[in-house]
Amino acid sequence: MLTSLVTWQKVSLLSNSRKYLVIFLITFPLVGQVQDDAFMQNNYTFKIAVKQYNAGNYENADKILEKISSFEKDYFKEEIALLTMRVKYRLNDYRSSKEIGQSLLHNYPNGKYCADILITMGDIFIAKGLYNAAFRTYLKSYKKNDNKQYKKNIVKRIFLSLQMGISPSIPEELLSIEIDKDLIQILLLAKVHTELQAGQPTKAANSLSEINTKDLLKINREYYSKLEDKLYSNTRGRAFVGVVLPLTGKDSKIGMEFLAGLKYAEENNFSKNIELSIIVYDNAGNALTTLKAFQALNKNPNVVANIGPISADNSVIAGSIAETSGVPLILPTATINGLSEVSDNIFLMNSNLSTRGNIAGQFVDEMLEAENIAVLAPADKFGKSLVEAFTRKLKSVDKTPQIIEWYSGIPTNLDRQFKSIRTKAWALSDTTDSLNLMGTIIDSIFADDILDEDLLDEEVMTADDSSKVILNSIDAIYMPIHAGHLDYVGAQFPAYNLDAVVIGNDNWADLEVLRKEIIGPHYEGMVVISNYKEYQIDLLNYNFDVKHNSYFYQAIDCYNLLVKSLTKANASKKPLMNILSNVENFDGLFGTYNFSNRNINSSLNIVQFNGYSFEKYVDQNQPIYY
Repeated sequence: MLTSLVTWQKVSLLSNSRKYLVIFLITFPLVGQVQDDAFMQNNYTFKIAVKQYNAGNYENADKILEKISSFEKDYFKEEIALLTMRVKYRLNDYRSSKEIGQSLLHNYPNGKYCADILITMGDIFIAKGLYNAAFRTYLKSYKKNDNKQYKKNIVKRIFLSLQMGISPSIPEELLSIEIDKDLIQILLLAKVHTELQAGQPTKAANSLSEINTKDLLKINREYYSKLEDKLYSNTRGRAFVGVVLPLTGKDSKIGMEFLAGLKYAEENNFSKNIELSIIVYDNAGNALTTLKAFQALNKNPNVVANIGPISADNSVIAGSIAETSGVPLILPTATINGLSEVSDNIFLMNSNLSTRGNIAGQFVDEMLEAENIAVLAPADKFGKSLVEAFTRKLKSVDKTPQIIEWYSGIPTNLDRQFKSIRTKAWALSDTTDSLNLMGTIIDSIFADDILDEDLLDEEVMTADDSSKVILNSIDAIYMPIHAGHLDYVGAQFPAYNLDAVVIGNDNWADLEVLRKEIIGPHYEGMVVISNYKEYQIDLLNYNFDVKHNSYFYQAIDCYNLLVKSLTKANASKKPLMNILSNVENFDGLFGTYNFSNRNINSSLNIVQFNGYSFEKYVDQNQPIYY
């Protein structure tokens, strides 16, 4: 499905709206319904439910609606059903909300709340990424209402669905059967919008000329002016960029977050030289749809670069056809080894697994100067790729890990692996056969025994005697983990009393987990080698005053990198491919990027955990180059 994205400031409606939904409170008489004082004898009345809804207390409103008296349910039957529909929508129970709406439309086909019901149905479609359906539904709602202020709210929603992306065939299809003068103007605006986003400025200009500005409502006139500015602006050059994301399907949340990041970057692009017009395809996470999307983008001569897709499998598909496209393909999340070798057109924003393992090995050797090294990693392609690169780097400087342990699946029980590493650590201790109590650090519960002079003179301890001895014979332990596994690994490792520097990957940078009392204190001094600044998510969300995940910030960096590179390409008359290949140390919001090494980002962040947060790793004895 072809979708599109506008390139100007979107309508700002609710700063905390989820997935950029535009949610207006119901403007028909829910608030202010006249009710008898008798209905106020308890807290479960329709009026109080409305009050809770308007205050944003949707769960409370839901509970109240369930306990409303049968008298009120009969008296306010249609109103209560509509409010329940809105409450269910707000609680993300889209299925229940939709079913209530369908029932209302069936039972009250000409009811006074039809416009409200259709608006909520449209909001549900937006939430589920069904932008074509949302656009059509909002148009139906517009027809059902005569209130001018109310229509303005509906038009804002119509333009939102345009910004989220609709099929370019829809406006033209609906224009062929529409007779309402105002809706014809809206559909012509939508036609101009989709043609601009499809890279068809001539068609867009012809469609714009069909609009009679004298007939436009004020809000439509504002949108007309924005489209006109985009079409005829000579202040900035325009470049068309293809984007392939899963806006529906199981990975839709990731796709929507990435799209939201692109939209934010687009709205805050202050470059005087270049403006990106983004053509977005929804691949729904599907391989065949991904292939068709890139084939369509390849046929568009105006596209100068492509971004996406998200998943590893679909990235391989995109990479396989990148060579024939002749334009750069920027993969924001792929970490597959060898993918960049498929074509010189491929650029990995996220360093591949080989690069990550290699830098971890380099750090352990050069910065920690470690000799005795242990490894614990998942026994899958991810873990083995990292460890293979890690050990290869160590081998190049005549070093080998003393022990490598593997685990499969979710690491709920790593007792065997950690005991094995501890046994090796004991064997590496200076006193292999016996460990004199004077030279060890014993858990505090044995403090009284240590003060016994006879024990000091006579007691010896073997490797089998106590697991309470803290062993420091392992200098460093490399422990890359999968996302979501920090809770498991982080809670188990401290119990084995290994005084070694932990070297982790991106997935160790979860401060919410690390700040737990049973985990955090044991990892002070841990080093994380990360492509993106995952550890700064909380700070970024605080600054943005809204909660986003890493994909949102990756998208912003991706957009800004393209703007800077295209500006340089235009000024130097050099191909964009050459400019991107020579990017060194582009400092983004969420990462630093360097494509000088075979188009793979080789600029990683090395940070150290101080017991509460992360800070840039600094070694006092030598400079750091990364």
